[in-house]
Amino acid sequence: MSRPIDDIIDDLGDISPLPSGTPSFTVIVRTQGTRPGSLAEALASLAAQIHRHFDVLVTVHNDDLEASARVESLARETVIPEATRFISVSGGGRSHPLNIGLTEATGDYVCFLDDDDLAMPDWLAAFARALANNPGSVVRSVTQSQAWTTDGGIEPIRAIGPIERPFAAAFDLLAHFSHNETPICSIALPLDLLRSADITFDDSLPVYEDWDLLMRV
Repeated sequence: MSRPIDDIIDDLGDISPLPSGTPSFTVIVRTQGTRPGSLAEALASLAAQIHRHFDVLVTVHNDDLEASARVESLARETVIPEATRFISVSGGGRSHPLNIGLTEATGDYVCFLDDDDLAMPDWLAAFARALANNPGSVVRSVTQSQAWTTDGGIEPIRAIGPIERPFAAAFDLLAHFSHNETPICSIALPLDLLRSADITFDDSLPVYEDWDLLMRV
């Protein structure tokens, strides 16, 4: 049975106000280590961010520790953010590496990138601008998508379609009760709120773990 919202709010207690000024972010990059080329490109896109107050946690969900070490070695052969930490994660479901990242995060806000995502240079800056007048809020950015071919392999090889915006630009809460319009890479969440409310990803879900988390937040 669902609990009344007032009871949930009462349980939160006093949430420490976020500091004014420039927000810091922890970016959790989830990977299984099977696409090291794509991962390197994702990390390179983070290295190009114009907002510099962030760190990166790469959670490598792979039971083979040697494979995890190879993934880190390959990624470090390109340009990646200086404050990048690789964490080997074993066991658990699809959401387990995300929850490990939440445990290890240190930023004011946490955001997410999969190893087949690319962040535009103003990705974190857009979050920071939105938070300037709304500290402590959940913020959402516009997401673009493009189809790529793998030519039968694992790594994306080349684009095969135009850049599109498949998700609504404006957030519609009611629409989200029927379908997800917010990919995991398009939100930044206040870490203190997640921890105060004990909100983590549901590791029993095989899909839509990001949608479920967003709706609970």
